[in-house]
Amino acid sequence: MARLPDVLRLLLPRSLAVVRCVCKLWRDIIDADALLLPHSVRGVFFNYVDHNRPHLFSRPTSSSTFPPVDGLLSFLPNDYEEINDWWTVLDHCNGLVLCNIDDESRLCVCNPATKRWLLICEADLGLYAHHVASLPYENGRQLDGSWMVEE
Repeated sequence: MARLPDVLRLLLPRSLAVVRCVCKLWRDIIDADALLLPHSVRGVFFNYVDHNRPHLFSRPTSSSTFPPVDGLLSFLPNDYEEINDWWTVLDHCNGLVLCNIDDESRLCVCNPATKRWLLICEADLGLYAHHVASLPYENGRQLDGSWMVEE
């Protein structure tokens, strides 16, 4: 049973909701690890010129049983101890956020609700590569995020 949460993380949200109904133990494991999160986080990301990280402005609900979302995305990697890396939000889709860091040199996909992230590109992409970067959206299918690593 110790590996059950790792196996459950591989399921799509719809399947996970069905599996949650199997027994109380499985429901408790899914709830304790926050494997099934709310569909969306309502808010707006702002990229400021003189701030090194985007800010999420949202109105938290008092009835929420989930921890607040880190609107500064401070869980993303930071290469410098004294100076924070400069992150910019480029796109978002189904709860995932696409960011670039240090003027197009790195692209990262993250889920602010789970604090999972993946560095998807680290190369010299050219001066305007960030203008064409976007997240895929396939006719309403939700990305499950099982490919993401937790750092």
